[in-house]
Amino acid sequence: MKFLPPIYDWQKKVTQWFGETAIDYSRWGHKGHNGIDIACPIGTPVMTVAVGKIKKTGIEPDGFGIYIVITHLDDSETIYAHLNSVVSNEVGKEFQAGEVIAYSGTTGYSTGPHLHFGYRPKNYNKTNGYGGYEDPKLFLMDESEPVTTSGKVRVVCDEANVRSAPGFSGLYIKSAYKGEEFQPTGNVESSGGLKWREVKLEITAWIAEKDGFGNQILENV
Repeated sequence: MKFLPPIYDWQKKVTQWFGETAIDYSRWGHKGHNGIDIACPIGTPVMTVAVGKIKKTGIEPDGFGIYIVITHLDDSETIYAHLNSVVSNEVGKEFQAGEVIAYSGTTGYSTGPHLHFGYRPKNYNKTNGYGGYEDPKLFLMDESEPVTTSGKVRVVCDEANVRSAPGFSGLYIKSAYKGEEFQPTGNVESSGGLKWREVKLEITAWIAEKDGFGNQILENV
């Protein structure tokens, strides 16, 4: 399973990878950095990487600062830390993949504005030297993946929502089902953490290429 990025263009903004600078994290008993640090201005929208709900929010003045933990459908969890604010403190509140859950900051033990992003799998081992966290790079989608916009596209999942505009704010028009083919216009846009393809119906409409877990919705024919 691949997650959406928590911030657009995250690969170009990483200032610290998982496992680095062990000496800085020995104070917490860690072997090294237990996540990925992504540089971004204060107030940058932070998006949940997959469908999930709030497990916990909190403030650690000498650690994560303001943070939010999201649990996902496979019982893994992701943490977003050093935030300026969160959109909700309601435990159990649900979010779709790509929805804004917080705004970045530089709270807690932080040397400058950035997002700390961490990942824990189901039944994580808290004694693994990183507090149960694993390298999130292995689970994030590669944003450099090329998009082909020529030829027809086919729905490869059981059902897909067709919308009037790219993103979850687009009005629902109809459902498209596995095997249906569409002629793309060539227009591609990013919204809500997903890439959307414009296709021709009686009117033009939009379908996401992948769902919030990175599963393919459309394929080129």
